[in-house]
Amino acid sequence: MEYYFIQPKKLLAVDDTIIIESVLDFDLTNDFCIDAKSYNMFTRLKTNRRLKIDGNVLYIFADEGKYKTALIDKVAPKIEIGAIKNQNVYNNRVLQFACNFVSTSNTRPLLTGVLFDDFGGVYATDTFKLYKCGDNFAHKPLWSVPVAFIKELKENDYTLIFTDNYVVYRGDRNIYSRLYVGDVPDINKVIKTNNPNIITFTKPDKLAFLPCEYIDVKIKDNNIEFILHDDTSEFRFNTPCTAMGDIDIRFNYEQFNTALKLFDSTVEIRLDDALKPAYMNKGNEHIILMPMRVLWNWWRVARWRTRRNKEGFRRMKLFTNQNNYTIYNGSMLNLLDVIKPNSIDSV
Repeated sequence: MEYYFIQPKKLLAVDDTIIIESVLDFDLTNDFCIDAKSYNMFTRLKTNRRLKIDGNVLYIFADEGKYKTALIDKVAPKIEIGAIKNQNVYNNRVLQFACNFVSTSNTRPLLTGVLFDDFGGVYATDTFKLYKCGDNFAHKPLWSVPVAFIKELKENDYTLIFTDNYVVYRGDRNIYSRLYVGDVPDINKVIKTNNPNIITFTKPDKLAFLPCEYIDVKIKDNNIEFILHDDTSEFRFNTPCTAMGDIDIRFNYEQFNTALKLFDSTVEIRLDDALKPAYMNKGNEHIILMPMRVLWNWWRVARWRTRRNKEGFRRMKLFTNQNNYTIYNGSMLNLLDVIKPNSIDSV
């Protein structure tokens, strides 16, 4: 990050993603730019601090010591946010929680940000797990906001302003970030809330005992057996539940635990079968979680599909009663239209 000091009292902290604008508590006599290491020294040397610029060198004198550094020969960026398109009040807990669901893959940059619609809805997905806060399903996401911007927000509730290219926060400091550009998929299409099998249980602390790769969930006779395992270890335990049927299903351990953070104590999961997404919700917050394919079940469905469809393994639709659902490496890619023209992958 680079720091631009601008007369009379403005400070801009700038990196590739965000610009943070704040007000200094003293007057400047010169404009200059320094790097993050030098700014850290600037914040430490603060008792009776005095600044002096000689050519391309900044000197900082203070009771704590003396420091000199080379200046960066750059001009502060201009912030031209344009006309306001929308603004809404958002809850910080919701936005910080949504950050757990974004993609870390740069091949789909839109999904590396938290998504917003023009009705106050918040979305995030990496195509394996999905989060939405909001009950209006008629408005599709329009803007993708970098996680770095959201991590800078500290108040419990705040207003975000959206323009054509920027998202803006105004408070004790102003924060600006360019929006990711592209065609945001309509995530509402993949949120199925009427899964027939409802499982209710108390969230067990034992889920944290063995961080691992997979978690198998075996439900039978109102009992859940959780099996946490990877290639070298396994941990099993049981907990009572209320269920409308029996089912065996596997999830990625980290993704499953991320989803369960939505609940304080009592967890409710809606399932259709072992190859279809799990649905969870609390109030106006919704989560879709893709299961992992267990090889034997996957092979059985593949053989059955091959007998009915000459395409066989090439395009195997496991979600037969929902045209939007297609497994692609265990994710929701077709369902999010990201492998079609003019999609996120083509941005």
